[in-house]
Amino acid sequence: MNKTRLTTTTMAIAVLTLSACGSAEQPSADQEKTVSLTASYPEAYKTLDDLVASSDAIVLGSVVGSSPATPVDGLPFTDADVQVKTWLKQDGEYSDIITIHQTGGVLEGVNYVSDEDPLLQIGETEVFYLKKIPEGYMTVGGPTGRLNVLGNKVEKFPESTLVETLPAELPAVLRTTTSIAEK
Repeated sequence: MNKTRLTTTTMAIAVLTLSACGSAEQPSADQEKTVSLTASYPEAYKTLDDLVASSDAIVLGSVVGSSPATPVDGLPFTDADVQVKTWLKQDGEYSDIITIHQTGGVLEGVNYVSDEDPLLQIGETEVFYLKKIPEGYMTVGGPTGRLNVLGNKVEKFPESTLVETLPAELPAVLRTTTSIAEK
């Protein structure tokens, strides 16, 4: 009985010691601290019909720029400039470049990131399902309102709430989205 208690205690101390060794490394002064953000969205869009119906605008576009936006309540935002290749649904405005406002970015040396809805990067091409806001647009349902385009293939983000299978080819996604938007 005492031998079991001693072995368990020894193992717990060994685990704590190893854990401390792994976490002892501190970031250098020039490295940013990173804070992971998680979001809760008011609606889960299960189908492309739902997503299109809730979107003010839908575009195929490529990210051409990115800049910090004004923080709100201590939370940073980033504005991505997107070169529109194709408008699939318009909200009355038409522009070759639109701004997509995202939660996250760097504020006071801290990098705020969302693994489920990562910040747009220059060069990325996506199909964006968008809501109009004063700063430009935001994606509908965070990662659900983004379809990643790789060549001629389209992929949902892992955290997307869409449950239906989408066409894998870009032309088919564009046709399907346009068809739904015109209903």
